[in-house]
Amino acid sequence: MSITMSKAMFKAAVQGLSMVVAKKPVRAVFGCVRITANDGRVKMAATDLEQWVEYRNDSVETVGENDFLFGLAELKELLRLPGDGKLQFDAKPGSVTVKIGELVKEYAAPGVNEFPEAPTVNTSPLAVGPEFFQKLRLAAPMTSKDKVNPTTNCISIRNGQIAVTNRRELLVLNYELGVETPILLPIPKILSLLDTTGTLAVKGDQVRLQSGMWTTIIKQAPGTFPNYEQIVPKPSTLTTQFSIGDQDRATLLNTLGKLKINDPHEPVVLYGSTAGVFAVAGLTNSTVIRLQESKFQAEKPELPLFYTLSKPYLLDVLRSGFTRLRSADGLVLAAQGGPHAGYLIVMSLSARFKADEIRQVIEKSIPHHEFKPEDKTMSNEAKVAIPSESKSAADFKVVDPSVAADAFANLNASLDKLHVALYTLNTCVNDVCRQVRETQRNVKQRDRSFRDLQTTIERFKKVANF
Repeated sequence: MSITMSKAMFKAAVQGLSMVVAKKPVRAVFGCVRITANDGRVKMAATDLEQWVEYRNDSVETVGENDFLFGLAELKELLRLPGDGKLQFDAKPGSVTVKIGELVKEYAAPGVNEFPEAPTVNTSPLAVGPEFFQKLRLAAPMTSKDKVNPTTNCISIRNGQIAVTNRRELLVLNYELGVETPILLPIPKILSLLDTTGTLAVKGDQVRLQSGMWTTIIKQAPGTFPNYEQIVPKPSTLTTQFSIGDQDRATLLNTLGKLKINDPHEPVVLYGSTAGVFAVAGLTNSTVIRLQESKFQAEKPELPLFYTLSKPYLLDVLRSGFTRLRSADGLVLAAQGGPHAGYLIVMSLSARFKADEIRQVIEKSIPHHEFKPEDKTMSNEAKVAIPSESKSAADFKVVDPSVAADAFANLNASLDKLHVALYTLNTCVNDVCRQVRETQRNVKQRDRSFRDLQTTIERFKKVANF
């Protein structure tokens, strides 16, 4: 009984299986990979009891039927050995011998019957393309990390839409799948490996995803995904908007991504007036970026339009491929357009800046631009306004504005930091409470086991006449 495979194939399999095997498994068997092979086909499977992952390949050399367990740590050790040749596994009861060139090593192998069987999902699968897995990868980073509500840690999949939320942002991507019942899918641990045409099958609370050589089976999370449609503004009310050009989007991603900030919600203002469209980043030492290709629509041509967003939110909008930011009141913003059909809902930071403050920052940064006098009354509602052609200017400058700071700016920043600290503390408290409950359950289980053992000993004494 033997299997022979190339080291390159072996390396690809181990790298994927490492994504699901725990670094410190609670039992030795959960740190193992089950390897089965027959008729030139090998299957390598691993699990953490939450997700099952399987790698298949039909380009191996086999002798007889092979079915054994092998530790993932030992598999990684084999990869570090020199040489790019083939690996040959010879399985015997209780041990496995590995040959790499002239080197021969023997390893102990646990019994196969200790490895848990994967759930069976034998329903007719639906065909999915690379676009489906691409949208899952786009949605995955926006899931919540909150352990209190597990439904927001998942991706909601239903016919026509893929939705995620971190309770501050809501991303909805359009995709016609054809599922009969909604799916609440925890993020697949091998999602980065699912990138070709594949299948999706559902049976009960189990979901099977297959793409290329990889298959994963995931148990759906209990509960129901939040009813997000009730918070989505009607398209007819979104009367003000910024349209970001492709080159401006690339400039914003490159520039904002490099800015080092201390505030986790550093404000970035998109400002449009008759002088053009600008992005102003930061409260102090502001960075001003002139957006040459971008346009805006406001209520009146003589009134400016501005949206104040958290920097991470704006980066999420840009990375998701959306190029239109629309609003009815300047508070709830809907990002649309771009290569991905759908939308992203974010909240603005409306109290951070005033129109005059932004205009003065831009004038200080680009002094040779003459701004037309503007109405001091600021409105974020809109109907139509087309900005005039802007004059040439540097792409961006770092300036030190001489405008008097908002008296409440420091207080607002401190409140934001306090909110983040309280959220972190709440998460830690929830983790401690969970660990305390688990410890209590373990102690009770140990007490029950001890009492059962005492009862067994007493019965044994009675039967043995001790």
